[in-house]
Amino acid sequence: ELGAKRIRELLSGLVPQESLFTICEAVSLHNKRMQSESFSDFTKLLQDADLIDHIGFIDIWMSFYWSGNKNESIDDHLAFYKGKTRKQTQDYMITHLNFDVSQEMFEERIKKSEQFFGEFQRVYFEGV
Repeated sequence: ELGAKRIRELLSGLVPQESLFTICEAVSLHNKRMQSESFSDFTKLLQDADLIDHIGFIDIWMSFYWSGNKNESIDDHLAFYKGKTRKQTQDYMITHLNFDVSQEMFEERIKKSEQFFGEFQRVYFEGV
């Protein structure tokens, strides 16, 4: 909400009112995971981009950072990353994407992160 308010202040008079409304709506709803037919395609696209941004290599970095802050071992981290809770979260996330292309991008990022962790695990356990 604060971002939408700030955008309204910054762009007022610079863009048409209808565009300003659409931009502010997208900013205020970008992280709301409810799906609504009343949202503009622009809002839905920004929601999808926000959600997709939480998956893939940035997700790997964030999860290592989280584990490090919690003093977890690499084994603990790998168990979480390969675990049931993570899979349930990913399943939930993909159902909240608005477009087929977003789901494809999401699945591609999951695939790449699984490849990374497969290689990471191989090197960690085998030392190769």
